[in-house]
Amino acid sequence: MHSKVFYERGFEMAQDIGRRDFLRGASVLGAATLGTAVLSGCAPRARANNGGGSASSGSGTGGIDPSKVTWDEEADVVIVGSGSSGTCAAIEAGEAGSDVIILEKSEVLFGGNSALCGGYMLAAGWSTQEQLTGYAGDTPEAFAEQMCRWSQGCGDQDMIREACMKSGEAVDWMIGTGRVYKGASMLPPIWECGDTEADRAPRSVYNHEAYGATEGHMATLRQKVDSMSNIQIKMGAEAAHILMNTDGEAIGVQLVDGSNIKAKQGVVMACASCDNDVDMAHDLGLMQQVWGQTLANAGLQNPGCPDADTNTGDGVRMLREIGADLRLGQACCMNDQLYIGGISDWGMSPAIGRQVNMYESTNSTGLIIVDRSGHRFCQDDAEWGYVIAQASKAAWKNGFNPLDPKTGYIWYICDSANYIFLQARGHTPDANPFGTTFQSDTIEGLAEHIGCKPEALVAEIDRWNSFVDTGVDLDFGRKADMAKIATPPFYCDVMIPGPMGTFAGAKTNINTEVLAIDGEVIPRLYAAGTIAGGNWTGPFYFGCGWAITNTVVWGRKAGQNVSALDPWE
Repeated sequence: MHSKVFYERGFEMAQDIGRRDFLRGASVLGAATLGTAVLSGCAPRARANNGGGSASSGSGTGGIDPSKVTWDEEADVVIVGSGSSGTCAAIEAGEAGSDVIILEKSEVLFGGNSALCGGYMLAAGWSTQEQLTGYAGDTPEAFAEQMCRWSQGCGDQDMIREACMKSGEAVDWMIGTGRVYKGASMLPPIWECGDTEADRAPRSVYNHEAYGATEGHMATLRQKVDSMSNIQIKMGAEAAHILMNTDGEAIGVQLVDGSNIKAKQGVVMACASCDNDVDMAHDLGLMQQVWGQTLANAGLQNPGCPDADTNTGDGVRMLREIGADLRLGQACCMNDQLYIGGISDWGMSPAIGRQVNMYESTNSTGLIIVDRSGHRFCQDDAEWGYVIAQASKAAWKNGFNPLDPKTGYIWYICDSANYIFLQARGHTPDANPFGTTFQSDTIEGLAEHIGCKPEALVAEIDRWNSFVDTGVDLDFGRKADMAKIATPPFYCDVMIPGPMGTFAGAKTNINTEVLAIDGEVIPRLYAAGTIAGGNWTGPFYFGCGWAITNTVVWGRKAGQNVSALDPWE
């Protein structure tokens, strides 16, 4: 749903979402304030400095008089969210001489999703690329051309291109901050998006020996922040509202406990989107997220894809209540438990006596993916973000109803000759903890279990086997890991998604300034990271490292730009 259409739906939707998401804020604002604040772009009323009541709002904008607010703390720059984008913004602002406060909702986890991920970066042209990979001649321009094709016209094309052009610089900046990388993997190509063999460049930069909160990307940034005396971290500090003055400038943040934190230069929104609020995702039309989170909530959650529990759409709500425009990216960072199309083989193929495939990606020899009708629906050796997006689309096309998660099932099919790939991941009829692996002596038996017409699944597998014979997949162009499904018993298993983050939130310009619904810049308000991810994603997630690269590129720019402002007082 386009953001302007969302706003035009008016008071009923705003009130509905307000009742769900504003409950804790209601005790601070008063129930009467909530609905009007969302629709008019009015800022909430802050606690007055006389110890009671509320500061008077300015006419027209609904802004507050800062002289009548009790400010509990102050800094030059206030950043909402301690993930990679917020921390990069803090480092840049701090190095420019600004005093910074980082507000983190969690009481224990610094870094949010950035601390839980592998810390990959997706880049071209960093200083050690050839040395690290042996691949010469890659350029940011070639990277940008591919990612713009992958975006299929979605997102902000200038920002996608800029992220690619700055990606090598971002990796070098992380290296300068202390991060060590050990290699880089290629992304499997997507023929539908116009890829060629020339696009098989090693761009997903990794260190498999140092990742997560204690050793990886966020650990490096945290060490840098801790070395800077002008950056303060407040854990368990849940932001509730962006405070606006009568000139329409962002001048601070109010927490859920009613305390007010002054931002003399500006505010940077760097929190997550509505990852764990499936109702908000549904209201915003984020269909990939709704599909994946619905299955996860029903118990089919890929345990290898963690997501911070505190990511419940607070930033989206805060932006909407001041009249910020939204850019609602459909992409969701979400892969399946088998990691189809995943970068790097992770040593699995040699461990089970098989050859690493041409993309050096997750080996899925002899395994195909079908929907509830028993048909293949995509190039199932493509990059994993594309595969999972196509799976979501196929689920909805075949009647997925969030009230009945089983209607959203997508299925893997293989035979006993290649069953070892399911076995290696613990997917067996006896041991699968999800209870989703099924065995049958016939394809018709699989069809009965899936709920599709037997003749449809038999025909689809016969067609697949004919492609294996000729070496050409006439339907989707798959090239890797082709093998027949012919040796009984046969197996099917449910695709188990792992939602790790969505990309709906602030619409920004290339300077990371947040835009209002009339297209004008909201002064002193910036956004970076997944809360602004709709600007730099397309219809699917671009693969390992794309989010972290963008958090570094845009987080740094937000910190540089906000710290260059003169204080408003």
